[in-house]
Amino acid sequence: YKAENQNVIALKNKLGKTTAKVRLLDVEFESPDPLLHTDVIAISGGNPYYLMHWLRKSGADQIIKIRASTGIPIMATSAGAITLGSSLELIDRFTPEMNVVNLVGKSGLGLLNKAVLPHYDRFLKNGIIQKSVLIDYENDTGTDVIRINDHQAYLQIAQQAKIIGKN
Repeated sequence: YKAENQNVIALKNKLGKTTAKVRLLDVEFESPDPLLHTDVIAISGGNPYYLMHWLRKSGADQIIKIRASTGIPIMATSAGAITLGSSLELIDRFTPEMNVVNLVGKSGLGLLNKAVLPHYDRFLKNGIIQKSVLIDYENDTGTDVIRINDHQAYLQIAQQAKIIGKN
């Protein structure tokens, strides 16, 4: 069903317009080994706890870290962007019920020394998050939060990072 997800299809189509070869990989059911031979890694959304669980269980987390250290572009949207950060603990402050896999270790991939919050604009508008809670989190943990709006993605190439997409 994941290959039929509209966001996955849209991402695949956008990447397909570049010179990159595009292959969908579901680490829940497939070996992550093809990640060792890609020019770009794009991590899409879903449930951040579920995604982090399968990244770890499959070994994809280690491959992504190795590939990131070589400087290949890592692009992530939604839950994928959350997993790039240092921790998933920020999500616990807003939607702890999402942890359906009972993920114990809340560390992310650690490619960023920050936390990532996708859908920032929508979550604010719909009352899912409050700015004060974000500021409290940043003050309590000493961790900055990267705020990413809908229609944006986080892109990291080596030590250069930026938010791409519509503002």
